[in-house]
Amino acid sequence: MKQYNINDTLYQLNDNIITDPHLVQRGIAESAYAMRWICDNHSWVYPIFDFDGNVVTHRGKRYPDKDGKKYFWVPGKQGAIYYHHPQIAKHVADNNGILYIANGEPSVLAYHAAGIYNTLSWFGESSIPMTLAEDLNTLGVKQVIYAPDNDNAGLKSAIKLRDTLYGTGIELTALDIFAHVDNKGDTNDLWIALDFDPDRFIDTLSNCPSLVLPVYDPPKQVTYDYGLQADDRDELIEEVAKALGVWGQPQTNDGWTRKPFSSPFREDRHPSAGFNFKTGVMNDFGDTSYSVHQLAEYFGIEYTESTPKVHHTKDL
Repeated sequence: MKQYNINDTLYQLNDNIITDPHLVQRGIAESAYAMRWICDNHSWVYPIFDFDGNVVTHRGKRYPDKDGKKYFWVPGKQGAIYYHHPQIAKHVADNNGILYIANGEPSVLAYHAAGIYNTLSWFGESSIPMTLAEDLNTLGVKQVIYAPDNDNAGLKSAIKLRDTLYGTGIELTALDIFAHVDNKGDTNDLWIALDFDPDRFIDTLSNCPSLVLPVYDPPKQVTYDYGLQADDRDELIEEVAKALGVWGQPQTNDGWTRKPFSSPFREDRHPSAGFNFKTGVMNDFGDTSYSVHQLAEYFGIEYTESTPKVHHTKDL
């Protein structure tokens, strides 16, 4: 029997995953085995890959939940943004730039079981990565197909995904699978309802009506007329970034932090704030934003300049 070393912990790597009753019931046991899932002490542990196919960390899921803590990371979440096949870039290219978005790892495996490997999910249905559009462009994605869960949270995630991709050139097709699954049902439930039949699964997705979403409402923007010279402004942004603990972190082409961080304004169990190194604006949870001046005042960072002119703002 082979052993699998993860963070100096040895796990048993064997064929038992294929007969795991929880995964068999959901029709994803063989897909889990192909994606190197392993069972150990009432939990599953599986690798998380980057777009180049490298393992960046491992995630675990307990069954049943232990003290309400379903998921854990081995050794930590570092570098983990998406769950997908290690050759995701190839599968997107082979399908002319089409990418399916799933609501979580089991649904990704359901797509795999149906032969659809150009699929990914992130960790938490509503926790859309701030770098999503840039990351999808890296993969060469031209169209995203998303069948959200049959509940209010699923609808909200579809709206949020639409808003995130708006204006990026990436087409979004949101599918209404609600006629095929029960309340709160997802694509793994659809896979079950269709008796694990790949042809029926693909045909059903192909013929699902589009999900009707509310009209796009552009977010209000905050722009400031700085009274500082460029060098002084950059220095203020640097000092604020250091106070936030994000100075030196990787950033996107338009200046945003690649990884979310914890907001200083609230207890943040799941980091969701982002900072722009070019503008000094921090986006907090939801629609809340703070200017570099507000952040400087919060951290007690002194600066001398004329009062910034607010051209167009939203509620802070």
